[in-house]
Amino acid sequence: MLSSERRSKQFSGRPLIVLFAALIFYSSSHHKRLFGSSLGFESPSSRKSDPAQSYRINAEGLRLMDRGQIGMAVEKFRLAIALDPGNIEALNNLAVAMGKEGDARGSLAVFHRALRLDPDNPKLHSNLALALRRSGRPHDAVLEMRSALSLDPGSSEIRRHLGVLLMETGEEDQAERELRGAISAAPCPAEAHAALGRLLAREKRTSEGLDEYRAALRCNPRQASLHGELGELYRAVGKFDRAAAEFREAIQLESGNATFHRALGSLALKEDDWATAQAELRQAIRIDPRSGEAHRDLGLVFSRQGKLDEAIVEFQRAVRLLPGDESSRLMLARALRKAGRSSQASALVDSAQLKSRREKDTSLAKAYNNEATALLENSQFEQAAERLRQSIRLDPKDPLARFNYGLALLLQNKLDDAVTQFDIALQTQPDDPDTHYYLGRALLAQERVREATRHLERAARLLPSDPYVHNTLAVALARTNQFSRAAAELHTACRLEADDALLGENLACVERRLQGCAPQLSKLRARPSNDDQK
Repeated sequence: MLSSERRSKQFSGRPLIVLFAALIFYSSSHHKRLFGSSLGFESPSSRKSDPAQSYRINAEGLRLMDRGQIGMAVEKFRLAIALDPGNIEALNNLAVAMGKEGDARGSLAVFHRALRLDPDNPKLHSNLALALRRSGRPHDAVLEMRSALSLDPGSSEIRRHLGVLLMETGEEDQAERELRGAISAAPCPAEAHAALGRLLAREKRTSEGLDEYRAALRCNPRQASLHGELGELYRAVGKFDRAAAEFREAIQLESGNATFHRALGSLALKEDDWATAQAELRQAIRIDPRSGEAHRDLGLVFSRQGKLDEAIVEFQRAVRLLPGDESSRLMLARALRKAGRSSQASALVDSAQLKSRREKDTSLAKAYNNEATALLENSQFEQAAERLRQSIRLDPKDPLARFNYGLALLLQNKLDDAVTQFDIALQTQPDDPDTHYYLGRALLAQERVREATRHLERAARLLPSDPYVHNTLAVALARTNQFSRAAAELHTACRLEADDALLGENLACVERRLQGCAPQLSKLRARPSNDDQK
């Protein structure tokens, strides 16, 4: 992909994450369903406004939601809104509850309704961002969370949420800045310390990560999940005694949590402490019978004790609960073979080999994609396109290969095919700014200016600090005689990149309303990212 800061020169290593999104166009009938009589109460127009009663019913809904009675809470929030259509808290709570019920589209629609009534409410923007994240639209979520932060810049919680979203979209440096800002904005923010600890651990900065988890526990020593996460980090660096101590502390604080018992049992298994391992894993299964990992590890305990029948039962349960876990299948196959049940073992091995071949296909597809990026860097566009076709044949769902293939086609001026590939990429990652940008450029080259403008506007909204996105959008706007908007985009581009003469020339041209000139696009050059950079 091309760099978001120097698109005229190079591609960036922005990670492409496969995303799933939902459209949020609602008909008027959907809005009637939200607030009408389908749940057994009148529409707002037929009921006299009663803000006080609305407030009380909203509070009842909150209590129901706290108890996990989400469906009943939704009904209460709807009734509260029917009594007072301007009750922002009830609208917010309804949207949150609908999200908990799995109605992502409905949740987003209600958040947007609330924001039309109260557009400067940071809580609404923040909660909408979290809903967008759950809907598989992380880039839109970042943008919305930035809006929330601009309305409440002193909020440690909003800054922490922004940091987490940036971490999930691969912007680690920005994420670290926001998380450290969240820590500075509050006296002892345990969640911000923990989030920073996760980021540092992921970057292999283990010592710093441990410090942040310890800081989080100083803020909130009785939060069991923090002890559990710290235990996992200790285990990852081989400090098993400390890991066990943290898992035991987590269990002491939250004895009904199967994850903590399984973690302690698995650690005991690693240290050949069969008695502790068996006791903790059995307890994990009693709490959560569907814990495939606990069944698998308990099967391993039995296998090492020579109890093959018991081991086979546990491995079979693990295979049913973890259909994608190859280790469970192989452990079951070994146990069956040891028990003299060779035919069953062979069937499992055949299945494992088939899965292994598929995994090899995926690995080969990534290798082709990585080879193609090198070819693109050397301007060998036809050879790159051939490698990318091979990559897509082996792994049709890889969005990075789709994007790079679209780019290879664009660089060969095969515009129809390039547009097709970018469209396919957007089906799985509808808010990826780079894909919108290059699709916009391809459409612009086809003189499909209005379609191009729509994608370029989306790219500019998602990448507000990229001067070349603003320049390209300005070119599209100028072609439809939207000169004031084009000039505004070019003023932004010049502010962001004052040393680029092309941007200044384009601005002067637009201000003359294209008299004797035409604004120019920056040149595309290829240096794409590959799978190793993801």
